[in-house]
Amino acid sequence: MIIEPGALVKIHDMVQATELNGSRALIIDRAVHSSSSDSNSNKDKDKDKDEESRWIICVEGENRRKRRKYSIKPTNLILLTARLPLPTGSHRGRTRGLGNNDYVRSLCELLVRPDSELQYYPSEIMFMGPASQAFCRMGQHNFDSFNCHAIEQLGAILALANICQNDEIGCKNVVFAILEGPSMYLHVIMQHIYGTRLIMSNMESNYEDISDTLFDDRCDLNFYIQTVTPDQEYVPYVQVMKTGPLLLLFEISKHNNNNSYFGACFWVAIAKSSYYHLLMQRLLRLIARESLQTYDGKNLGPMARHILCHNMKSFDEIVVDGKSSSSNSNNNNKNNSTNRLVVTQEVAEHILANVDSILSSPDQVTTDTIRKLFVTVTKTNDTLK
Repeated sequence: MIIEPGALVKIHDMVQATELNGSRALIIDRAVHSSSSDSNSNKDKDKDKDEESRWIICVEGENRRKRRKYSIKPTNLILLTARLPLPTGSHRGRTRGLGNNDYVRSLCELLVRPDSELQYYPSEIMFMGPASQAFCRMGQHNFDSFNCHAIEQLGAILALANICQNDEIGCKNVVFAILEGPSMYLHVIMQHIYGTRLIMSNMESNYEDISDTLFDDRCDLNFYIQTVTPDQEYVPYVQVMKTGPLLLLFEISKHNNNNSYFGACFWVAIAKSSYYHLLMQRLLRLIARESLQTYDGKNLGPMARHILCHNMKSFDEIVVDGKSSSSNSNNNNKNNSTNRLVVTQEVAEHILANVDSILSSPDQVTTDTIRKLFVTVTKTNDTLK
């Protein structure tokens, strides 16, 4: 393994900022330097070379007044290649008496599932504490399709999302805890967004028909779901997503800006996942369904747009260009801040019809391929003329 964006490192041998020695940090990106007017001198060339080799990092545990990023030489960074092992034992998820960091780590230990290839089978636990309480608030009659592992996972995600919403330092602790753990942690969170099981009251008259027709054996949460599950506009589903997995991603994405940086590291890890394209499909579907005024789209579409706008630099430009390409675009709304990033119905229908084929694998998630989803057939034909 090499040092790259998203990697977890340890700082050592700092001569000036000695207080950073021994601290853990996440790699954000390569340092960007600006050349001086007399950069032809050997001294300036050496300085530029030094700056180019540095890494921008986000240090674990710093408070708001010290949340600035640092530019560190690679010689002062040790790559931490070993992730925490998959958790075992009956105390997974127990939080009583734990400090902030260990509290979050314990909640993350619920983000596991059986894996026959790894010969890993989570131990049975007494599901209790903040994760259990968070799950119970959702109404247990809405989760007939969930097994015990999925219930524990969702409870943990709900509790972690609440931590991220309440406190920036807590949000940073959550990011470090997820990224220092096994990759299963992140994959489970992603799956609860793109591969959500049916979340609907079992007292609804059409529950059995929907469950049997739309949600089949491929949705077994003992395995990673390899496709996006059907869209849901049921009230319990929207409530779960708004307070759980989508909120978690939403809150972390806020910290990918000029004042806070650890959110960028989290998205880098997501983009490396083999399930990245499935997550992107779900987010784009929610954005499209917002335009169609479905219940899930109206409530979750704005969150999905926020996530992509914070993590993909060109996304807002793609959306605006797509609106101008649509034949039924209303130019009067073009500068309205509320409507600017809401896609037209034509673009929405194009996304829903093509997102799974265009974003068919992780390597297909690029600016160019996403742009295709926002360019309608009408615009393509006009271009050809």
